[in-house]
Amino acid sequence: MHLATTLGLDKSHRSAVSERIKAKSHLMWEDFTTAYEWVAFLAMASGQLPPLPIDLERSLREGSSADGVGGGNSDGSGKK
Repeated sequence: MHLATTLGLDKSHRSAVSERIKAKSHLMWEDFTTAYEWVAFLAMASGQLPPLPIDLERSLREGSSADGVGGGNSDGSGKK
């Protein structure tokens, strides 16, 4: 709770933390497991089925958005 309060009230501290996060944010995408868990969490938090790992892996390799986000299968139809 203290961290949230400090980030909310101390603009210079918030800016410093933000810069440190930005400087290392690219590292998150180097590990496929981390990227998949993040995408799966966002899909489930928004009420969608997460993509299959192969769909996300293909999308990351091609540099596009995940074809199966919310689809729960490789054709994106939403059927299990």
